[in-house]
Amino acid sequence: MQPHNSQLIGQGIGRRSQVTEQQRLMAVDDARFMYHKDVMISRSVKIMTDFGFGQRVQITPRDGALAQRWADFWSAPANDYVLNEREIGHMIDVKNVADGMKRVAYVAGAIVGIGLALLLVPRATRYYGWRTLFYAGLATVIALAAIALAILVAWPIFFTQFHELLFPPETWTFAYSDSLIRLFPEQFWFDIGVLVSVGTLALGALVALAGYILSRRSS
Repeated sequence: MQPHNSQLIGQGIGRRSQVTEQQRLMAVDDARFMYHKDVMISRSVKIMTDFGFGQRVQITPRDGALAQRWADFWSAPANDYVLNEREIGHMIDVKNVADGMKRVAYVAGAIVGIGLALLLVPRATRYYGWRTLFYAGLATVIALAAIALAILVAWPIFFTQFHELLFPPETWTFAYSDSLIRLFPEQFWFDIGVLVSVGTLALGALVALAGYILSRRSS
């Protein structure tokens, strides 16, 4: 998500199809999934996702006067949904990309796990299994170091190219007044990028260290 001027944003709106009610409901369900274990958080997220993804919040105040004010609130033009059609469309695009990455991660994880097991279980090939783990961790460190450096040195270019690669053109830029930009400004994504890349780099270093130590013991 990146802020953009309203004129260019307006040019892209007509190129998106209307978000269907089924897509709204799917987005709501996905947003709630992570919070189902905590009752209070679950209730809060339910209200926020109802409002944000285009659902009428299902709350009926017991007091008659308050119920009327609640009805007046939802009927007021100024109190439209938090996310507009274009923002919801982008969130659906994000979900589709994330789902695809998750499937790839599952398949890759299964292949790596089976391959390592085949090398580590037999004593004759155990050394090569630990060396494979070492090189995999080392490759992760190198790749994530390059990504972290790109984020720190050329964040605007990295951010733009990342979105151009994964999302259709003119669907991921928004006005500064749009809710996605106000809720998740660019600095938020910069911080997330640094945390994820550095955290993964550290994990890769630990894997490489473990592989190195264990390979030395197996040699």
